[in-house]
Amino acid sequence: MMSGVVPLRQGYWLCREPECDAVYFGEDATVLTASDMNVAPGFKSKSPDALVCYCFQHRRRDIEAELVAEGRTSIPDRITAEVKAGNCACEVRNPSGKCCLGDVQVAVQEISAELGSMMCVDRAMRSQSMTRMQRVTLVGILLAATAVGSSACGGVAEAPSGQDDATTDSTVETVSLHIEGMT
Repeated sequence: MMSGVVPLRQGYWLCREPECDAVYFGEDATVLTASDMNVAPGFKSKSPDALVCYCFQHRRRDIEAELVAEGRTSIPDRITAEVKAGNCACEVRNPSGKCCLGDVQVAVQEISAELGSMMCVDRAMRSQSMTRMQRVTLVGILLAATAVGSSACGGVAEAPSGQDDATTDSTVETVSLHIEGMT
């Protein structure tokens, strides 16, 4: 595999798999990793600092803070208003070259599930009527449910032109890059 300067004229694919180091890979085996990017792709990380909206700089921590403080988040609504006003540039700023609202909604669902589980655990742990074994069992069940729920949100596959969908991994998308803005 090659790394370094990216040839401008070739097809690229986007890998959304969080455990994979590759962000983009090209027809000539060029690989760009998160460390090659000016901005780390949020879909590669569950860090609170991970960007979920590249145009308006919303991070996972912003969603979490609103959910904790208000029980909901208005970030998707604010992004929608900005998009309608013509103030976004997802095709240049977002590593996928697409609108971020789908990724933002997934992040809201994941963070809501994580927070919901934590709040349930907190309430249950405070309950005087539960035995220690019941508390341990409840924590295990809730953590397992959260893990299953968050792993269900995979990327949408798009086959590169000339390939059928059966040969494309579900976490890989074809992307059109604006190289100057990404690396």
